[in-house]
Amino acid sequence: MAPAEKELLTLEAIEEELSTVPRAKEEPPTVQATEEELSTVPPTEEELPASPPVEEELVDELVEISDTFVGPSMGDLEQIDFFLDQELYEDAARVLAQLEDEHGEDPEVVERRRKLKEVGFLLDQVETVEEGSEELFADEEQYIDLAKELEAELAAEEAMVEEATGRGKGEAVLEEVFREFQKGVAEQLSEEDSDTHFNLGIAYREMGLLPEAIREFQVSSRDPDYYVESCSIIGVCYQDQGMWSEAAEWYQKALVDTELNEEARLGLRYDLASSYEALGDIEQAASIFGEMAASQPGYRDVCERLSVLSQHRQAN
Repeated sequence: MAPAEKELLTLEAIEEELSTVPRAKEEPPTVQATEEELSTVPPTEEELPASPPVEEELVDELVEISDTFVGPSMGDLEQIDFFLDQELYEDAARVLAQLEDEHGEDPEVVERRRKLKEVGFLLDQVETVEEGSEELFADEEQYIDLAKELEAELAAEEAMVEEATGRGKGEAVLEEVFREFQKGVAEQLSEEDSDTHFNLGIAYREMGLLPEAIREFQVSSRDPDYYVESCSIIGVCYQDQGMWSEAAEWYQKALVDTELNEEARLGLRYDLASSYEALGDIEQAASIFGEMAASQPGYRDVCERLSVLSQHRQAN
């Protein structure tokens, strides 16, 4: 037992001695980076190369691609289809002509051009309407322009009929074309649109279409604002046809208006007396001319007309 106890004491003594010895300060082990590891260190933001503008290039590419698909608007195409359905070929051609420069090869434009060609209407028969053009019935100076436009449209439709039927430009063909034109106008024009009816009557009269002009003036005469003037021009239209009794009737209707100024009343009475004279009603004509000569002896040739009528009465 003695040797074991001695050995134990010896170990305890050794541990005690070791605990009193100061330990050396521990330092973290240094790591030596290899050249290969240094070469794999990621670069800083400043060292990074600038990335290409991928998004801008993509946008430009999309714009260029989308430009290739631009075609005529659906609104223009639907408008052309509407005019074709209503047989308003000139209006359809005007809209189509505006699309020709930019979209002449577009299938939709080509299809509408083919439809116009089938009815015998060519694009070179019309001119493109410019923006800001004045309305058709802006003032009296445009009455003649309306007549020319109607004549051009009638001529175009007559050419269509001639090509389709092989008939010449005879009176029967023109009459048929004009009736179709009138039908289209009647369908689109309201009875309450007195201004347009009056202007259309002026255009018909300029074209020598007196019965048609009379019908338009009869419609506009329902409007108090156009009553006197419409009645007066109806009288002139009947007078131009040698229908003196009807002319006198409409002059009398115009004279009923209580708001007539003196100048207008004198003109209507003069035309009424002339109608009676042409009818052979010398008494009525002389009576009216006599009243005018008494109040307005210098008005036109009233005195001379009254003198001729007086001689005629004496001779009979």
